[in-house]
Amino acid sequence: MRVVAGRWRGRRLLPPPGDAIRPTADRVKEALFSILGARVAGAVFVDLCCGTGALGIEALSRGAGRAIFVDEAKTSLTLAGANLARCGATEGSFALERCEALAWLDRWSPAGGSPWLLVADPPYRTPLGAHIMERLLARPAWPGCRALAVEQGSEHLAPLPADDAWELRRYGQATLALWLAPERLTGWKGVSMHRHVLYPGSFDPVTLGHLDLVERASRLFDRVTVVVAATGKAGLLELDERVELFRASVAGMSGVEVEPFSGLLVDEVRRRGASAVVRGIRTPGDYEHEWTMAGVNALLAADVEYVYLLARPQLAAISSTLVRDVLRHGGPLDRLVPEPVARALAGRDF
Repeated sequence: MRVVAGRWRGRRLLPPPGDAIRPTADRVKEALFSILGARVAGAVFVDLCCGTGALGIEALSRGAGRAIFVDEAKTSLTLAGANLARCGATEGSFALERCEALAWLDRWSPAGGSPWLLVADPPYRTPLGAHIMERLLARPAWPGCRALAVEQGSEHLAPLPADDAWELRRYGQATLALWLAPERLTGWKGVSMHRHVLYPGSFDPVTLGHLDLVERASRLFDRVTVVVAATGKAGLLELDERVELFRASVAGMSGVEVEPFSGLLVDEVRRRGASAVVRGIRTPGDYEHEWTMAGVNALLAADVEYVYLLARPQLAAISSTLVRDVLRHGGPLDRLVPEPVARALAGRDF
């Protein structure tokens, strides 16, 4: 058994002793998390009938904010705890709760509408999976829910409602019953979910073109997070100053935040719970570059969507490279960068 993806990718997990616990097959686990996609990032992940803890650990590895491991067997919780320790999970990022699955569902109340997912993997040899499905279908609403999944065997398969909310997917002997909240519209039975997009770049420095794209993206999405990349090479401004200047430039824009980041963009998307990435296109060369990057990112995370906005004609010629050249030759910056940036760079020797 191993962690499939994320920060603990490839980490080996302790298997269950004997055949009392049936761990989720790697093939099923890969399929499940491919379906869940960005819904995992930042959410509370409930691993019901957790066994080895492999599903909750996979969720934490992929950016879940917290995982709750539930099982009525003390041996299962001990094993899950040992596997969490092997991965270096930090205190506070998980909870181990000894409780029978149906009793736990009856008392489960999501805290403050926080986003969450529940995946149940009960023993195939019992009808527990069908009973869990009955409990999930009987409850009138699950505030903040992003996804529900129940793994079942063919012997005790629960019937699904006649509507299209749930679907069945079969993988050998395993059958997954799935309900997924539309990422951009509504949550479980009408609970609203916001649309969150990331705008990545080095922004060395931020230009009027960047600012225009953020303003336009904020009209399309409920929340825009500008993620300023640590480039690892010498540039005009240090990372902290690039972040602060961008924050000053978007001050007053509703739903916009600016944060630093390093690493893979797709990991950052999942960690922050975003549903898409927005990028700007200024030139045909930009288009070719973005086409290539989109293909690479699709191999790493096929569930992440990309939105491209064409630069306004009057701003298409402005780039950070152009601004740096003008600055080095002492030219005026007021028509190229936001006012906070122009003030910060004025009179400085680069």
